[in-house]
Order: sequence, then C-alpha cells, then structure tokens
Amino acid sequence: MANIDLSNRNDDNMSNIDFSIKAKEVQAVIIKSNDEQLNFIKSTLDKNEDSPILKMGDSDEIIDKNDIEIIYKDPILFDNMSIAENFYFDDLPRKKLSNIIDWKKVKRNFESVNKFYGIDGNYKTKVRDLSLGNKKFLYICKHFYKNPKIIIIQEPMDYLSLENSTKVTKIIQNFINNGGMVIYITKQWEEALVISNYITIMSKGKISGKMSSKEAKSNPRKLLSLIEGYQYKEDLDSDDVLSAIFKSSEYLTSEYELRDILKFLSMELSEVMDIDGCLISLIDSQTNTIIDNYAYSKSHVDLPLLKDEYILDRAAQDDISYFNIRDIGFESMFNDAVDFKTIISVPIVIRTQLSGLISIYFKCIYTQTQKESMYLLTFARHAAIAIEGTRLLGQSALLEESHHRIKNNLQSIITLILTQKDIIENGNKEQVNDAFLKVISLIKSIASIHDLLSKNEHGGSIINLKVILETLIHSIENNDIQFNMHLDDVFISYSKATSVAIVVNELLTNVIKHAYKNIPKNYIKIVEVNLTMFDDDIVLIIKDNGTGIPEDFNLKTTKSSGIKIIKGIVNNDFQGNVYFTVDNGTMVKIIASHKWMIS
Repeated sequence: MANIDLSNRNDDNMSNIDFSIKAKEVQAVIIKSNDEQLNFIKSTLDKNEDSPILKMGDSDEIIDKNDIEIIYKDPILFDNMSIAENFYFDDLPRKKLSNIIDWKKVKRNFESVNKFYGIDGNYKTKVRDLSLGNKKFLYICKHFYKNPKIIIIQEPMDYLSLENSTKVTKIIQNFINNGGMVIYITKQWEEALVISNYITIMSKGKISGKMSSKEAKSNPRKLLSLIEGYQYKEDLDSDDVLSAIFKSSEYLTSEYELRDILKFLSMELSEVMDIDGCLISLIDSQTNTIIDNYAYSKSHVDLPLLKDEYILDRAAQDDISYFNIRDIGFESMFNDAVDFKTIISVPIVIRTQLSGLISIYFKCIYTQTQKESMYLLTFARHAAIAIEGTRLLGQSALLEESHHRIKNNLQSIITLILTQKDIIENGNKEQVNDAFLKVISLIKSIASIHDLLSKNEHGGSIINLKVILETLIHSIENNDIQFNMHLDDVFISYSKATSVAIVVNELLTNVIKHAYKNIPKNYIKIVEVNLTMFDDDIVLIIKDNGTGIPEDFNLKTTKSSGIKIIKGIVNNDFQGNVYFTVDNGTMVKIIASHKWMIS
C-alpha cells in the first residue's frame, strides 16, 4: 500500500492531502479544475522538502519517483518520429557494433507487444499522421508498457474513441491485476464510478470527501453532494416506497401472468422514481441468451431496446450499473437512436443464478439516492420472485397441461392417419408401409418433445428451439445422411413446440424419402439445418443436396398432404410463411414472427 501525504506542505495550492492506495487498486481523484489537477500531479513530483512522501503501507520503504509514471491529459510525443520510436524511445533496440537502430528487432518486438495493445498503425508510421485520439492511445500504452509500481493518469478518456477507451479500461484492469496501482485523476465522476475502487473528491487544494466506489454506486447523490455545482430534487418519500413495496407484494401473490406482473411492477417503479421507461430482460442462464424483453414506457412510446451484449455484460455484474450521455459510447449501447440521457441497471438473480436485467430510463441526467438504490434492489428481488413463481407454477401445472397437449397431439396423429387412409385401404404393400412409417415417425417426434417439455427448467412456459431441432435430428434413424447444423439459441412458447415437431418431422421425412432418389450409391448426402434470428423474425432453413423438387411444383396447388400440413401450421400456428426453392437440391425456408412464437 502506498501512502501519499501532503499534510505538511506550506503552500496554498495543496494542503491536508493524505490518502492510501493498495496494490491492485485504482484510486480515483475527482478534481473539476484542470489547473488543480496539474497542481496535484506537480505536488507528487516536486523534489523539495514539502513534496509528498510515498511509502509502502506502514513501512519505511519509500517509493522512488522513478517507479511512478505520469500520463497527462494531452499526449506528449514526437510528431516527426515513428510510432515505434515514440513507444520505446530510450529503449530502442540497436545493433551492437554500429549502434544504429535495429529495425528488424524493433518490428519484431513491437508487433509482438501490439498484439495486446492494438495500437492503430504500422510501427514505422509517423506520429504526425495519427489522429489526436490515436496519439493519446499510443501515449497511454507506452507508459503502461514500462510497468512501474504506480501510474498517475490525468483524464485518460479525453480524445479517445469508444474502441480505444474500451482498450484503455482493459489495459488498466490488466495492470492492477498484476499488482500495479493507478491514481486516476478526472473531473468525470461517471468514469470514477466505473473504473475505481475508491474515490477521493478534491476542491481548492483540499480533500472534501472520500468513499468507496461501491458506496458511490449505491448512493451517487452522496458523491455529487461533495462535488461543487450539483443540485437535485428531494429524497424519496418513505411512505411512497413502502406503499409501492406492499403493492408489489400483492401482485406476487396474484394469479396474473408473468408479463402482467412485470408490467405492474414497472408501473409502481415508474410512480416511485418518476422514471421515463423500464426494460426487463429475461436471460437463460445455461446458454447466456436473452429470452425476452418486457418494456414499459410512461408516455406509451416504444422504448429503444438495449443491445444484447450490453444486457449480458451488465447482468453479469453483481451491482447496480450507471451510465449517462456523457459516457463514451452511451448511444451505441442501444439498437436505435435514443432521446434518453441516463440508464441505470440492476441484475435479477434467483438462488445465485442469473435470470435477467432491469434497466430504467431517464430523459435527464439523473442520479439515484441510496434509498432509491435499495428500492431498485428490492424491485429486482420482486421480479426474481415473480419469475421463479412462474417457473414453479409451470412445474406444478405441467401434468394438467400435458393432458391438453396429449389430447391435441393425438388429434394431430388421427388427422395424419386419416390423410393416409386411402393409401392404407387401396395402396400397394410399399405404399402402406410408407404410410405407417410416416405415422410412427410423427409419434416418435411428438414423444421426444413431450420428454423435453417434462424436463424443461423454465417450468413448461418456454423452450429452446435449438434443443428441439437437435433432438428431432438425432432421433432420425438414417446413417446415410450427414446433417450440418448451425443453430442459434431461439426461445419459443411450449405451446408451439409440438407444431414445430410436426413441421420439421414432415420436412425431414420428405428429405429421406424423396431427395436422393436415383442418386449414385457413393454420393455424399448432406442436409444443412440453419436457425437464426433476423430482425424480429425466426428463420429456419432446411436444405439438401439432392435432386430438387420438380420444376412444375406449386405450393398453392400441390396435392401432397404433408406439404399441406406444413403450410397450414406455418401460416396459422406460426403466423409465418414457407418457401420452397431449388438450389443444388431443395431448400425450404420458414419465416415466423418471434413475438408470435413466444406468446
């Protein structure tokens, strides 16, 4: 641990400065004035008797000034030199006899190091040809490369692009993970919340407050109260909070569907915290995939959805996350353009298992109080209870619901048998055998779906379509066909699962039966099955490399009972469309609305 002590200084610029920083820590120092920031840095470097003493913990070991690297806000580089010359500067590899620069070694060394840093440009690129943001990034990287004990860095994110600011965050994290210490000087308190372990607030050469970043995240208004120039509305009314909590509890014991409960909870949250919007994202913990989003807007406008990567990253945190429009990359967190200026997120956890993320939107730069943070966490627990309750209800009601499923599925089997009736009564032995095999295949497919649903961890409410397809394909008793599967995690309602099984079973049966007629014996039979999301639609493609459908095939006039079943289910049950095309074989594409399939 390093102790920085300026309490004995006699000048007016700095006084009573005393704080500690441990190895593997980032200590943020919030100083609003650029001149004061420079005075603070200068004070740590002065060689006079009033200069600060940096010691390792309580020992007498003094940290040498040579073990400290200073990174200023404006990059200090030599424009006429190359990237590599600036990066190594006093440590450029040279040839032994001539003492000239060994450019081969420079190139080899720099390219090896740059695999980690990702500096933009060739090692011989002149620094004058770089943008200001790329100069700043190079400047930061060269100091971290020296690997000192302490780095003092001033406004590191200024001038940087989103990509480079993300890289700098990772560089700092790697540095402290390896035992380094960082004093992070900034006027941007939002940056301090994200990256630091502890925060010190300074004004007019004096410390006005200290707090851990964890405390600041739960009560950012306490942090702002220590920074000059911030004002905000009164604290939450305790009666309003208690009333909202009691109402939320009532919803949890009601018989409402999950979507309705989450809507009611969002409305209560909106009233208490006066939010402009709320997004609740449900996550499948096994596949780390977003199942669904529930959005509520006070003004009844469509909320811009957060990008999946942001949702999954924030949900993986164990604390409240805060971002506003002053953060680099704020707008890039959304799928669409936004007119919101603040977003606060809190994870939903059930029995230590991640289940989702709650994100609240504000059209102003907003900071929550500690009481509001506590209410947000309570709200997240209520959402978790609602989700868990739905799963448990699904499990307890699974047997009863199975009776309905079995009844409907038996009806589907009866319908298929009736469509094969003429063949069974009037067909030859081969035709009758094919008809029975078709019915048996359907029964097997439906049985496999029932087995999946009975084991479904989501309580019978939703199921992963990827798992359904894998199960159906693996159940096919045919060793001649090679299946190549490219399947994304796509969740659908359990009520659609059997219909999917019927459609896919029919398509695969057709492939096995018809696609490879009159094909040479040693021909390699390949069937590709692709499942993906495109915008808000589910896209399923099954493509074989067989002989292809006849040229006169017409989906509207076909007499094939199987094709009619597929078309009917896709159009009616999926609210989608099915397309048959010839592409070095037959390609069947099914497009269905995900919103419909998960409802």
